Amino acid sequence: MAHTLASATTCHGSPPIKMVWSPWLAGLRSIRYGLREGFAAYRQYDHLTAKGIPHDTALRRAFCLSTD
Repeated sequence: MAHTLASATTCHGSPPIKMVWSPWLAGLRSIRYGLREGFAAYRQYDHLTAKGIPHDTALRRAFCLSTD
């Protein structure tokens, strides 16, 4: 998705500057997704350890590595 600055004044008849935002947006989306998944895993781990489930088992369940 490229955005053109239509209101930009150009010098000597040069075309308007094109700004490409898609790599930035994709990076921000990836970071947001990673943080959301990390916080969800932490909440699941905290819930499981509060119920008395041992650390190793709670980690496996929170990160969906095992269903024991």
